[in-house]
This record gives sequence, structure tokens and C-alpha cells, in this order.
Amino acid sequence: MKIKHVLIADRDIRMCRVLGRIINRLNFEYFSAHEQHTFKSLCSEIEPDIIMLSLDMAEQDNLLEYLADQNSQATIILLNNMDENELYHSEIVGQVSRLNIGGFLRKPIEIDSVRLTLEGLRGKGTNTVKKSQQLSDAYSVHYCCTYA
Repeated sequence: MKIKHVLIADRDIRMCRVLGRIINRLNFEYFSAHEQHTFKSLCSEIEPDIIMLSLDMAEQDNLLEYLADQNSQATIILLNNMDENELYHSEIVGQVSRLNIGGFLRKPIEIDSVRLTLEGLRGKGTNTVKKSQQLSDAYSVHYCCTYA
């Protein structure tokens, strides 16, 4: 069985927990980061296949630019609270042109939207990694990193 590493990056810890539960039910392995330093550390350590990135955090901490500079191969799903027209007129469109954007999820997050987005990416065969021999089929790893 193949597992995708999903990195959730949002300053809202509750948002990370909700997304984590959904992702866990879909049998993905997930990690979460609530600050820039942790995000960058986890990106290099786990090399996520999918990054669910809050647009607010992406813009404030220049995380999209960081991912582009790192030549990230991850599929990025941007989490935002803007409507599509606002999003397309923002500066973010220019920044994401060098990245693999897998979609946008509007906050507040709807469970079905997350499920459909991730299942769609699974079907496209984005970069997958083999499940670790040390993990049982019933166990998913969850690392939650908070402010120090």
C-alpha cells in the first residue's frame, strides 16, 4: 500500500486538527506546522507529496517563494477564505506559476471538499512513497508542532 506524506501548514491549530482527522481517515500520513521555521524544517525532512498551505501563512512568510526556490515537487493545495475572483486577482497567481498547484480549498473547510481533492490527487498518481516497514497498517504518524 502506498502512502502520501501530507504537510498541513496553518497557524490555526484547530484547522490543522480538523484537516488531520480527515486526512487520517483517508489513510494518508500527515504532519502539521504552525510557524515558518517548523514548516521549512518539515519540508526538508519529510519531503511531502502534498502540502496544504494556508494562503495567509504563505503570503506573510513568503512560503510559496521558499517552495519555488527549493524546487519543490509537492502538490500544493492552498487554503483560503477568499472567493475565486479575489484569489485570481491577487499577487499569488504570479507566485504559484513555478509550483505544482493541485487546487484551492475555501475556509471554512468542508469535509467532502478535502476528500474529493485528495482522492483526485491520489488518482492522478502524484509522487508516492512506500509505507515504512515500521508502521502497522492501522497506524498513522501525526506530528503537531506548536509555538515554543
